[in-house]
Amino acid sequence: MKAPFLMAVLAVSLTACGGGSSSSSSNSETDQFTQALSLCGNGQPLPVAEGAFVYDDDQLYVLEPTDSSATVEIQDSGSRVCITDDLAGVGTTGTDNAAYVNGDADQVIITGDGNLFVIWGDVAAMDIEGNNNRVYLQSVATYDDQGTGNSVQNISNFSFSN
Repeated sequence: MKAPFLMAVLAVSLTACGGGSSSSSSNSETDQFTQALSLCGNGQPLPVAEGAFVYDDDQLYVLEPTDSSATVEIQDSGSRVCITDDLAGVGTTGTDNAAYVNGDADQVIITGDGNLFVIWGDVAAMDIEGNNNRVYLQSVATYDDQGTGNSVQNISNFSFSN
C-alpha cells in the first residue's frame, strides 16, 4: 500500500465490533469463502508480498500472501479479489470493489466508495474515509469511520444476498 497504509499508528477511536475471536473457520465460513472464490474467477492463487497492487477496472484475482507482511491495495473499480490467508494490510482507493479475506488483517484502509470487504478473521485497526462501504469481519480492535453511510458488521451477518 502507499505510505499511509504502512504506518503502524492510526488515529483511531476505541470502538469494538461485536463477535468473538476464533482461529478456526466453521463449515459455513469455509463454504462462503469457496463461493467467494467463484466470484474472483477461481484462478490459481498468485503469490503476493508487501506492496502488491490490483489496478485496472474489473479484475478477478485469487491472491495468496507469501507471509504475514503482505499488503494488497485495490485501485480503480469493479474488481473482485480473494485473499487466501492472513496479511498485514488490505485496502482500496477505488470504487465498487470487493475483497474477500480468509484470515486476519493487521490493517484495513478504505478510501474509496461503495466497496465490500468480507474478512473471515480479526482486524487490528481499520480506517474508513470513503462513503457507502460495507465491511463484515469477525472482530475489529479499533476503527475510525470518517465517511458517511458506511456499515461495519459482524461476519455472522454476511450473506451473498446482502
